[in-house]
Amino acid sequence: MKALFLKKIKLWISAFLFLFFILYISIINFSISKKFYQAKLQKLINSVEIKFEKFPLRNIDDINSKTNLLADKNFILLKYKNDSLFFWNTNKFPQNNSSTQKNNEISIDYNSFGIFIKKVTIKDGTKTIFLYKIKDNYSLENEYLENDFVDKVKLPKGVEISKSKTKYSLFNSSKKTIAYLTFNKVEPSDASIIIMYITLLLAVIYFISYLIIVFKEKNISPIVQRIIIYSIILVYYILVIYSNSLSFLRESEVFLPSSFAYTQAITSIGSLLTLLWSLFILIMVEIEIEKSSNNKHNKIGHLYPYLAIFLESLLFIWLIGTLRIAVINTSPDIDLTNITSLGIIGLFGLLSLIILAINFIVLSNFIFNKIKDLYIKNKLFFYFFLIINLAFVYWILSSGGNSFINVLLLLVIFVLYIPKLKWKIFNSASFFIIIVIIISFIINYNLVEINTIKEQNRRESLIQTLAINQDPEAEYLFSNIEAKIYNDSTLKKIIHEQKETNSEITDYILLKYFKQNSHWSKYDFQITLCDQKTNLLIKPKNQEINCADFFYQSLLSLGSITSNNNLYRMEYGTGQINYLGILKFKKSKEINYTFYVEINSKIKRKGFTKLLSPSGLDPFERLRNYSLAKYVNDTLAESYGNYEYKSVIVDTIKIDDLIFINQNGDNHLFYKLNKKEVFILSKPNVSLLSQIAPFAYLFTLILILTFILLIQFNKDFIFWKISQSFSFRLQVSFIVLIGISIILITWISIFYIKGLNSDKDLKTIKSTAISLQTEFEHKLANTVTENTNMRDYLNELSSKFAIVFSVDINLYSLDGELLTTTRPELFAYNLLSNKISPDALYFLDKKKEIYIVQAENIGKLDYFSAYMPFHDANNRVVAYLNIPYFAQQDKLSQEVSSFIMTLINAYIFIIFFSILAIILLSSYIIRPLKMIKEKMQKIRVGKQNDYINWNKNDEIGDLIEQYNKMVDKLAVSAELLAKSERESAWQQMAQQVAHEIKNPLTPMKLSLQYLMKAIDDGAVDWEDRLRKLSRTLIEQIDTLADIATAFSDFAKMPTNHLEIFDLKEALESSAKIFQDLENVEINIDELPQKYWVNADKNQMIRVYNNLIKNAIQSYNFNEKAKINIKIIDENENWKTIISDYGIGISEDEIDKIFIPNFTTKSGGMGLGLAMVKNIISNNNGRIEFETEIGKGTSFFVYLKKAENE
Repeated sequence: MKALFLKKIKLWISAFLFLFFILYISIINFSISKKFYQAKLQKLINSVEIKFEKFPLRNIDDINSKTNLLADKNFILLKYKNDSLFFWNTNKFPQNNSSTQKNNEISIDYNSFGIFIKKVTIKDGTKTIFLYKIKDNYSLENEYLENDFVDKVKLPKGVEISKSKTKYSLFNSSKKTIAYLTFNKVEPSDASIIIMYITLLLAVIYFISYLIIVFKEKNISPIVQRIIIYSIILVYYILVIYSNSLSFLRESEVFLPSSFAYTQAITSIGSLLTLLWSLFILIMVEIEIEKSSNNKHNKIGHLYPYLAIFLESLLFIWLIGTLRIAVINTSPDIDLTNITSLGIIGLFGLLSLIILAINFIVLSNFIFNKIKDLYIKNKLFFYFFLIINLAFVYWILSSGGNSFINVLLLLVIFVLYIPKLKWKIFNSASFFIIIVIIISFIINYNLVEINTIKEQNRRESLIQTLAINQDPEAEYLFSNIEAKIYNDSTLKKIIHEQKETNSEITDYILLKYFKQNSHWSKYDFQITLCDQKTNLLIKPKNQEINCADFFYQSLLSLGSITSNNNLYRMEYGTGQINYLGILKFKKSKEINYTFYVEINSKIKRKGFTKLLSPSGLDPFERLRNYSLAKYVNDTLAESYGNYEYKSVIVDTIKIDDLIFINQNGDNHLFYKLNKKEVFILSKPNVSLLSQIAPFAYLFTLILILTFILLIQFNKDFIFWKISQSFSFRLQVSFIVLIGISIILITWISIFYIKGLNSDKDLKTIKSTAISLQTEFEHKLANTVTENTNMRDYLNELSSKFAIVFSVDINLYSLDGELLTTTRPELFAYNLLSNKISPDALYFLDKKKEIYIVQAENIGKLDYFSAYMPFHDANNRVVAYLNIPYFAQQDKLSQEVSSFIMTLINAYIFIIFFSILAIILLSSYIIRPLKMIKEKMQKIRVGKQNDYINWNKNDEIGDLIEQYNKMVDKLAVSAELLAKSERESAWQQMAQQVAHEIKNPLTPMKLSLQYLMKAIDDGAVDWEDRLRKLSRTLIEQIDTLADIATAFSDFAKMPTNHLEIFDLKEALESSAKIFQDLENVEINIDELPQKYWVNADKNQMIRVYNNLIKNAIQSYNFNEKAKINIKIIDENENWKTIISDYGIGISEDEIDKIFIPNFTTKSGGMGLGLAMVKNIISNNNGRIEFETEIGKGTSFFVYLKKAENE
C-alpha cells in the first residue's frame, strides 16, 4: 500500500511539474498571455482616467499645497501660468510639455522620462498637465536603471507600448485608440531561467524514479530498463541543449559560450551542469539496476580490491579535472568568498561543483561497497599497488597545479573506504559526513587556488593596460566622428548663423556624436569653441591667454601624435587616458572657428559612475577592489584607492617585470613600464575566514542536496535507515534549532547594522553639508544671480568643493531652478529635471528649515539627499544647496555589505562546527543508552550477566539501577528456569527412553508368552520357535543397546581436544564419505586459501557428517541429491555454508529443529542436530539455517578465525 502511494505521488508530482513547465513557457513566449496583458494595461488606463477626472484642482495653488492623492510616486502633476511652471509634485518629469492634444483628452505620451498616460486641462489661463507613468524609458540601462513597467501592471520585458498598429490596441474613455501593444522576443530574467531549468529537471527525476518503481514491480529486464531510461535522459539533454523549442533557455546567458567555453560538446556552464545532472541520473539508475540484478562478481573476486583502487583513482582524476575545467573556464568567477554577489553564472557554476561532488561520492560508495566482503590475500602487494596508484594520480594532476594536497586527501579517502582500514567508530551517518567534509575541502582548496591564479592573470593584464594610457578604440571612433562632424550641414549652419550660444553648440556635438556610443561613457568631455581672438582666463592666477596659444603650448609640451592627425594623446602625469581633438571650421575669410575637444578618462574621478554608465561599462568597475599607484623616478606621482602608498620606493625591478608581493595586508603587483615609471596595483588579501567560509557553504549544500536527491531513488541509500534512530532525531533537532537561531540572529544583526549605517550616513551627510555651507557662504558674499559669469564661477567652485569633499553638489535658485551641478549627466540623461525636489522646497521656503535630509531614488538606487540654504553677507538666503549622497553612500553600502558578508561567513562557519559538535555530543549523550543496549543484547539466560557501573544520580542512573535489578532478578529466574527445564528435560527424556524401551519389550513379552503356550500345548516345533524367538530377542536387545548408547552420548559432555587445523581439510574429509553414494552430487566451491580455526577436529568432522547426511536425506527417494558447500570470510569468523535443494523445513518444524527428541524421519531419536548444536557451542561457534519449502535448506556454521603459528 505504501509503495503504491509512493508511486502515485511521484507520478503526480512529475505530471504537475511538466504541466507547470509548459504553462510557464507559454506565458514567457506570450502564447497565451497577450490578451491578458492587454486587459491588465487597459484596466490601469481606465482607473487612472477616473482619478484624473476626480482630482481636486481648486486646492492646488502653489508648490506648497499638499494632498493625499499625490502620494502615488507614478503620478505627476504640473501647473503652468503663461507657460511658466509654478507647481510640480516631483523633480522627475519631462521638461518639454508643449502639447497639441485636445483639452481634457487622455493620450499616451512618450518622452525621455518614460511612457505616460497624459491629460491636459486648460482653465482660466492655467494649464494643468496630468501624467501617470506606466513604463520607464531611460536612455541607458544598468543594474539601477531598467526600462520596466510600473509595479501596478508589472508586465514582462518584451511587451512594448507602440504607435505602430497591431491587433492589441488601447483605448481611452471615448473609445479612441491611443496606443498599441507589441510583443517582442526577449531573454527571460535570471529568476525565470532558474525556475524553468529546475522545474524541467525535477520533472525528469521524479518521472524516472517513478519508472524505477514500476520496473521493479513488473520485473522488467535490465536491458529494457536501460533502453527506456537512457532514451529519456538523452531526450532531456537534447531538449535543453539543442532543441529550438527551448531556444529562449538555450539563448540565455548561462547557455552562451561567453560565460563558459571548453569544447564543442560543452559550450556553456549550462551545458556542463546539464551533462553532470544527466550523469547523476544515469549513475543512480545503474545502481538500482545493479542492486536488482544482484551480481556477485565471483570470477574476479580476488582481483576486485585492486580494480576498485584503480577505478577510484581514475574517478578522482575525473573529479579534479572537471573541477578545474569548470572553475578556470567560467566567467565571471565562481567566487564563494562573497556568495551574495554571485550572479546566475556563479550559481550555475556552484551547482555544477555540487553535482560533481555528489557524483563522486555516490560512485565511490558504490565501488567500495563491492569489496566489503572480499578478502585481500597479499596485503603487502595491495599496499604497494595503492602507492603506485597515488603516484599515478599525482603525475596526472601535477600539470594542472599543486597536486600534493589533492593526493593526500585521496589517500585519506582510501583509508576511510577500504574495509580493512575503516575505523570501527564510524556509523553510516558520521562516515558519510566525513566523506562530504573531505570532498568539500577538496573543492574549496582548488577553488581558492584557481581563482587566485585567475585574478592575478587579470591584474597583470589590467596593469599593463593602465600603464600604456592609450585607447585604440577611442582613436578609431574619433576618426569616424570627425568625418561625420565635417559633413554635418546643420552644425555648419549653426556656426555660420551663430544664433546659438557656444554652450548650446558644444552640447549639440556632445549629444549627437559622443553620447550615442557606449564606449565614450568611460570619458569626460570638455569642448572649447575658439576663434582667433578668443582668450581664456586661466585659474587660479586669473591669467588671460589666447585660446589657440594655450592649446598649442599644451600640445608642444605634453602631446604626442596618434593615428589621426587631429587627435593627440596628452601625458598630464595623472595616470588617466587623455586626448585632445582639434576640429577646424571656417566661417568667413577673416574668422575661423576651432573646437578643442578634451577627452579625459573617468578612471580617477571620485564619485559614483555606475549609475551613469551602461551595463558593464562602468569605468570604475575594473578598479573597484583595487588601489593603484604610479611612481616616476621612484617618487609617487599619483595614486588611487584606499591603500596608503609610500611617497618614495626603492626600484629594484627590471623593465617589463611583473612581481607579486604581500605587504601590510595587501597583495601588490609591481610593473615597470620603462626606466622611469613603475606601477603598483594592489588588492587586499582575502582573510582566512573568507577563504574557509566557502568550505562551510559547500559542506552544507552538498550534504542537504545529496540527502534530498538520493532518497528520490532509494530511501535505503547510505544513511536513511538511521532516520528512525533516536540519535539521528536528536541530531536533526539540534541542527534545526541552531539553524533557526542563527538565521534569526543574522537577520537581527543585519537589521541593526543597517540601522547603525543609516545613522552614520545621516551624521556624515549633516557634517559634510554644514562644511559645504560654510565654504559657499565664505566664497559667495554677494547675491547669486543666473548670469553667465556667475554660472561659470559656480561651476568652478562646485567642482572644486566636490573634489575636496568627495561628494556631488547641486545648487538651486530660490524658485527651485537648477543653477549648477557637478553631475550634469543626471540632467542630460533626464534622470532628474532641472527643478528642486518640491518637498525640499516646501520645507526650506515655507517652513524655513535650516537643514533637511530625505530619502530619494533614481531608478532602483536609493540614497539620502540633504538640502540647506546658504546666505550672502547680509544673511539673506541666496540659493539652496543640495548634496545627493549616492556616491559616498555606495561606498558605505559596500562597507556594510562587506561586514555583513563577513558576519554571514562567520555564522555559516559556526553552523558547520555546531553540526560537528552536535554529532559528537549526541554520541556522547546517548552513549549510556548505547551501553545499556549493548549490555541488553549480551544478556543470556543461564549465564553470568554484567552490571553497568554509573556514578551519576540522574535519569540515566535510575534507568541503569533498574537494569541492574533486572539482571539480579533474571539470574534468580534463570536458575529456577534452568532447574525447571532440567527436570522437564529429564522427564521428557525419561518418557522418551521409556517409550523407546517399551517398543521392543512388548513384542519380546508376546513372543515369550506365545512360546510358553506352545510348550504347554506340547507343540512339536517348539524348538524351531525357540530359535526364531532367540533371534528376535537378540535384535530387540541390540535395539535397546543402541538406545542406551545414544542416550549416553547425548547426556555426557564430551571433552574437547582443541587444535589449530584447516577447516577445509575437515570439510573435504566429510564430503569424501558421501561422494561415492549413488544419486549424490557434492560440489565444493574453490577454496584458494587456508581457513585456520581452533576447535576439536574430530567433533567438527562429526558435525559435517551429520549435516551432509541430513542434506542428502532431504531429497525424495530415487531423486538425485545435489549439495553445495563453500566457506566465506564473515568479519572475525569463517562461515561454512552447506546447502541442499530438497523439500525444505515447514514453518511448524523450524522452532523445533534443534530440540533433542524431535525428528522428521520415520526412525531415529532426533538427537543428531541437537548434538551438532551442542558440539558447535562447545567449540565457541554457532549454527544457523535458512529454509524455503520446495527450494531447500542452507545451514551456516560460524567458527572464529585463528592464526597459524
